[in-house]
Amino acid sequence: MTRATNPALAGSVTRVERGVFLDRDGTLIVERTNPVRQVSEIELLPGAAQAVASFNKAGWLVVLVTNQAAIARGAVSWDEYELVRVGLAEKLREHSAHLDFDLCCPHHQDQGQAPYSRPCGCRKPQPGMLQAAMERCGPCPRRWSLIGDAWRDLAAANAAGVESHLVLTGKGALERARCEQSRFVQAHQVHADLGAAARALLQGK
Repeated sequence: MTRATNPALAGSVTRVERGVFLDRDGTLIVERTNPVRQVSEIELLPGAAQAVASFNKAGWLVVLVTNQAAIARGAVSWDEYELVRVGLAEKLREHSAHLDFDLCCPHHQDQGQAPYSRPCGCRKPQPGMLQAAMERCGPCPRRWSLIGDAWRDLAAANAAGVESHLVLTGKGALERARCEQSRFVQAHQVHADLGAAARALLQGK
């Protein structure tokens, strides 16, 4: 599911050279034991909003791609997800940062209830959300990167032909070994957090 957060996107995307996909829980906000259902539960990771603002200032397209199987399980309703989505945008705006648009996969292959309990091509590690965003944007941006804290984020990026960056926040420290041992899923670079990843990407490292 796609939610546009920047009405000017359609008129500006042809001028954008670079784009970045961001995972949500564990990369942009603190990952909680229970799903985030209220705005009061949103906690931006240190430096995360500033990292998004730095991408915005540099003219990069910033797209959120998030698995939300809690919707399939009935733990989070679409209305609650929407409230959190809007609340996150407001918290970012406080730091002069914004997401250009966001995509959410509500499915789980074997948990929950219809119509969301089913295999799909959008739930990471499948590349469907990334491919949908790139199709929506057309030939620009010409180059994409992804920043996430899990093996499945990197796998989705690899499958979509996107450069992948692992952060050690959220599940990242635990997932790093899995990525390093994988023959097929490798991070282009590993960073302490989203801020460090943004600095490296913007400096061209």
